Order: sequence, then C-alpha cells, then structure tokens
Amino acid sequence: MKIPELNWQNFQIASNGHPELGIPAEYLTAPINRELDRYQGLIRDTDTEKIELDTPIFTFRDGGFTLTGNVRIQARKLLANVPLIGDTYTPWMPLTGTFSEQLTADIIAGRLTVTHSQFDFATSNDLYGQLASDFILPYLKQEVVTSIDRMLSSFNGMTIEELFVKYGRDKLQENLDSKGLTRQRVGLIFNILSKHDRVSNTLQKINQQLSSMRIGARVTPDHLWLSAISTSTRKITGI
Repeated sequence: MKIPELNWQNFQIASNGHPELGIPAEYLTAPINRELDRYQGLIRDTDTEKIELDTPIFTFRDGGFTLTGNVRIQARKLLANVPLIGDTYTPWMPLTGTFSEQLTADIIAGRLTVTHSQFDFATSNDLYGQLASDFILPYLKQEVVTSIDRMLSSFNGMTIEELFVKYGRDKLQENLDSKGLTRQRVGLIFNILSKHDRVSNTLQKINQQLSSMRIGARVTPDHLWLSAISTSTRKITGI
C-alpha cells in the first residue's frame, strides 16, 4: 500500500508500559476504502437472485478492524417450466440488508495479516436474508478481506517491522530530545557505563534480550500502535 504522506513527524507516541509508535487510522483507512470502491456492484446474478454490494467501509475498532456495508437483494421463485413457453417466475421481490464483519490481525513473519473473525447480517426477510448471508460471507472472505490483507502486508514497500525501524527510531528519538536526552548524551552514558565490566555484562544481556524482541501491535479506534515486545505476546489486542 502506497501512503505518500507517511512520515515519522505525523506519528504519535504513547506509553503503555513501553513506548509505542502510533500510525493514525486515516492513513490506512483512506487508501483501503478507495480500493474497496471497486467491489461495489452486482456480485451475484442468477435467474432467481441478484445481490448487489453497496458502500463497503473499512474502519478501526478496539482490538482489530471492522468491514461494514449495505446489500441490495432481488429475489423471485420459479413457478413452472412450460415447454415451448419457457419458465414462469413470481415477480421480483426487492430486499435490503446490512452486514458487519469483524477482522482480527496479527504479525506473522514481520508482516501485518488480517483474517475473518465474526460476521453479522440483518435484512427484512429471514428466508432470503439467509441466502444472501450464505453467499456474501464467502465472497467477502475470498475477495474483499483478501484485498485488505494484501494492502496491509506492505507500507510503501516495507513490512510492518521495517516501517517501525525506519520511522520509529527518529520519532522515539524526537521524544527523547524533547526531554533533553540527545543522541550524544545517550552515547556518552553508554560509553561511560561500558568501561565497567559488570555494567558491560549487563548491557550485553540487555542487547541479547532486545535481539529476541519483535514488533507487536494493538489497534484502537484512532491508531495502529507499534512497539517492541516479547515474542510470546505478539498478537494484536485492544488493551
């Protein structure tokens, strides 16, 4: 996914037990929703059912994402098949429905992945509503959610881990600079400490711990938050 305005100055910093880099939701929802426009239109067209997808929208929520949209349905039944005359049907019955699909996310092999979690569908006719639901959910999984997953797998050619390294360093350093802790001071402190064997061993252990850390993430309605966390707790949560 290409985000021309993506830069570290527009990110946010939060502290949730450890520093976190926050990507504003609109940076991701805007290009994804532009892409979802191409999925609008007729997605099922048979002699007895016509299902049209309308206004699919991708949003952030606590703990993951949500895909919502409207569905227009036309349905009719076959009354008789008469030789030479052809099939006879009931009149078309127009129906409308709405759906909400919850998506969960995780970081796998350094990339953000999105999968289906929960699906809710409501319409004015239970009979045809179930038919529409049975068709819409597989379509959303195979087409729309797959597209969202593909877009979130890369940010300006970078995985989520590469993005954190590229932009996170400068943003986190800016946060330290605002507290008077400059790169030079950090370097000086580490140089002094490294002259003592006991402290040097401690720093080595810290570096070893850091090397086993990976990028974790959590989602809130306004941001995708990234941080360096233990590999045992990498799944996105809304906490």
